[in-house]
Amino acid sequence: SNFINTTDTILTPNLSFNWNFGDGFFSNEYSPSHLYSSNNNYNITLGVSSTDGCSSSTTKILAVSPIPSANFSFNDVCFNETAIFQNSSIPGGLSFSWDLGDGNTTIFNDPSHNYLAAGSYNVQLISSSNSGCLDTLVKIININPLPYPNFTFTNACYGSATQFANNSLISSTDSIYNYLWDFGDGQNSIVENPSHLYLNEGLFNVKLSTTSGNGCLNDTLIDVVVNPFPSANFTFLEACINQDLIFTNQSLISDASPLTFNWEFGDGQTSSIENPINIYNSSGIKTVKLITSSSFGCKDSIEKTVEVFPLPTVFAGKDTTVSKGYSVQLLAFISGGINFNWSPLEGLNNNTIFNPEASPTLTTDYILEVTDFNGCINSDTLNIEVINDFKLFVNNVVTPNGNGENDTWYVENIESLSTARVYIYNRRGTEIYYDDNYKNDWNGYLNDDELPDGTYYYIINFTDSDKVYRGAITLLRNK
Repeated sequence: SNFINTTDTILTPNLSFNWNFGDGFFSNEYSPSHLYSSNNNYNITLGVSSTDGCSSSTTKILAVSPIPSANFSFNDVCFNETAIFQNSSIPGGLSFSWDLGDGNTTIFNDPSHNYLAAGSYNVQLISSSNSGCLDTLVKIININPLPYPNFTFTNACYGSATQFANNSLISSTDSIYNYLWDFGDGQNSIVENPSHLYLNEGLFNVKLSTTSGNGCLNDTLIDVVVNPFPSANFTFLEACINQDLIFTNQSLISDASPLTFNWEFGDGQTSSIENPINIYNSSGIKTVKLITSSSFGCKDSIEKTVEVFPLPTVFAGKDTTVSKGYSVQLLAFISGGINFNWSPLEGLNNNTIFNPEASPTLTTDYILEVTDFNGCINSDTLNIEVINDFKLFVNNVVTPNGNGENDTWYVENIESLSTARVYIYNRRGTEIYYDDNYKNDWNGYLNDDELPDGTYYYIINFTDSDKVYRGAITLLRNK
């Protein structure tokens, strides 16, 4: 207690003082202070003496009240939970002042409070009696952080396991103690990063519950769509090297959503076309792979083997020449062919055999196309150059007896040479026959009169060439 001396020392200076605190303790100070060891009513006496021997005293009663004892209890809580403080200060009849450590205060006896952030807070309680006695107590409350659950997942495809990646977080002052997954289909897991196989397509509400080391619980709910799985398939017709091999895509998906495709043809070539065409440059067995993907990343693949057939071997023959009006025998070399076709048709006696006779009137490229038993087609080209060398073979005997042999004078190839002029003379040099369009029809007559047997002479020349044929004809009747 602090005692305030109100004695007047102005009119009477040099006074001395004697305090009796009523508990066996004394003081000579002007305005002393004194600590009482127990609460009680004490008679306080102040004696005053002057230097001239005069003295005076006064007595007052001091009531010393007990000091209150501040105390309270609480439990550490999780963020977003209410902290409840239980006041156990004594004695009763006290008043209270709380500082909750986050800038909030209250005078309630047993306050409750929601902190806006996790952390440690200094909570102060001041307990005051009616006599002004007070006690102060500070305790630390921990508002434990919540775990923040979060996760990602691979595109969920029906028939394929979905992988869940746990991305849950918590303050560095704590750790996550356990995880509980509810996959929305009646199945659950406590694995941190589980995988799960859904048995149906559709929408599933996946819940992840997390618990911290301090027992704080939090959860999150994310929708997972299990998408339909595509079915990859294709057909093809086996083909030959260097020819188009067409692949027909038969991939399906139940919801008819768009699909993308990746083809590997087994020869280093690839394609993303739905129905591609590939040309193989070597024969043999090829493994073709199709990967079909949905817009959600669901994939299916299929592999099939394709046999690529070799082409038949074709050699139409060496390029050659032929005199105008004459023919040449073609002789091709073929291996593996069963059907033959020469083109163009002009000048050929048969275009479906490998060795036809060709009689072109103009220089011609003949193409031989060969088909084997696999339907593979190969071809080769032969050039026949037609030379206009005015080549003729002249028969030197005429026997017009009606037996069908040498009944007329035959000049081979003359009918193909339109510029030829034919002259026949008797042995005296008289011209007995002329024709500029000879048809192999002279039969030993002159103006419907039989010419006598004997030797006759011919000259054949051309209006567009200097070449001349000369020779003798023997006419014999009845032979």
